[in-house]
Amino acid sequence: MFNKNIISYQEHFAFVENLLTDTTSRHFLVSQDEKFVGVVNLKDIDWINKSASFGIYANLLKKVTMAGEKLMVSADFIIKKMGLSSISLVVDSRNHMAKGLYERWGYEIVGNKEVNGLQYINYEKRYV
Repeated sequence: MFNKNIISYQEHFAFVENLLTDTTSRHFLVSQDEKFVGVVNLKDIDWINKSASFGIYANLLKKVTMAGEKLMVSADFIIKKMGLSSISLVVDSRNHMAKGLYERWGYEIVGNKEVNGLQYINYEKRYV
């Protein structure tokens, strides 16, 4: 999210290869009616403290109606099934749609930061 450089195919494939052995991240493909909605990404999973960082990524090539909501329903289910209790995420402050989506789902602002001259908002949600 914070990389200003274009990622090469070699770097991308190395990242994907690493996913096979990474115990601190999980990635889920979400589809509906044979359409690719997007991806739910959990990373920095701390199994002891039951916390993780979170992100959703909608399919930009073929838009799906209400993709954000569909991804959030999936993410909420996944987070609960994994038994996680604290989820954090970072949003570009200019991304008003994402901010509204996360706030509707109960995420609260816990801070902000500047990276590479851009402002980001830190959100968090506690699950019981």
